[in-house]
Amino acid sequence: MNIATLMLAVAFPLTATAQVSGVQETVAPNKPMHTYRLTYTLTELDAGKKLGLQHYTLTVNPDTHHATLKLRSKVPFCIGGCSTSGSTQSSFTYYDIGLSIDAALTTYANGIQVETVLDKTDVADSQPEQKILQPVIREADLTNTAMLSPGKPVQLGSIDIPGSTRHFDVEVTMESVF
Repeated sequence: MNIATLMLAVAFPLTATAQVSGVQETVAPNKPMHTYRLTYTLTELDAGKKLGLQHYTLTVNPDTHHATLKLRSKVPFCIGGCSTSGSTQSSFTYYDIGLSIDAALTTYANGIQVETVLDKTDVADSQPEQKILQPVIREADLTNTAMLSPGKPVQLGSIDIPGSTRHFDVEVTMESVF
């Protein structure tokens, strides 16, 4: 190997080329891959009094993947022929309620940015004056981007629950796993 070839090898490191599903990708050697654990904390409050605290944890790799967490239940919703007596032929559809969190990380020189999409749906308290009991679905969406530092919680937002004095706060904390 002559000196010119050696200098080129140092200045321009080789990259590997991989073909996955017909798509050609260039993979740089020695690029460290990290995995981070994101813990989302949802705190429900009513007039300042803490009602509940829930933690949801998922792992994600920056720049390559996003992570999704879904906790859902199916709620029947009458779409035709419904009766409270039970003698009418009824047709139902089902609505997903619960929680969905989608997170993606991007690495920058000054830290790691998280992009979060949080969707929380629930069934409102029933209203006894209704003749046909139809669920009232409440939905809260939060989409936010924030810079994270390991171990330091960041509040992404606070969401009021319509028709009540309740709200919930959304916070995320990042930890390095690998």
